[in-house]
Amino acid sequence: MLSQLKSWVTRSEKRNAAESAADILARWEIRIAPEGMVLRPRTTTVGAEDMRRIAERIIEVQQTGDPMPVTFDFSGVNVIGPQWTIVLAFLVNVARRCSSRCRIVGLQGQPAAAADLYCTSRGAAALVASQAA
Repeated sequence: MLSQLKSWVTRSEKRNAAESAADILARWEIRIAPEGMVLRPRTTTVGAEDMRRIAERIIEVQQTGDPMPVTFDFSGVNVIGPQWTIVLAFLVNVARRCSSRCRIVGLQGQPAAAADLYCTSRGAAALVASQAA
């Protein structure tokens, strides 16, 4: 009975991991370039759940494999949110936990305004920092 339970749990974990990976790949274009890993959302909106999933995987890969620089390319993104502080908190968390350089490129419109508010507002920076911890 115990071996059957272990087998079921293992199969379930593998299936969940495969579904999670497929979901991430459906939402993010991921490529390895000479300058490191480049991640580009496949949608024009990046929400907290999308960011949580990709952040967890990046941190896992960076901590278990050879660390490489990570670039988030938001050039196709029109909206971060609706909880933009949480999305930025996940980005801050990735940057803090990875031993390699992390950066964001292609900010425009609302995403650029949110990042600018974060950079210029002590209150917003404190809120994002507290959520990343």
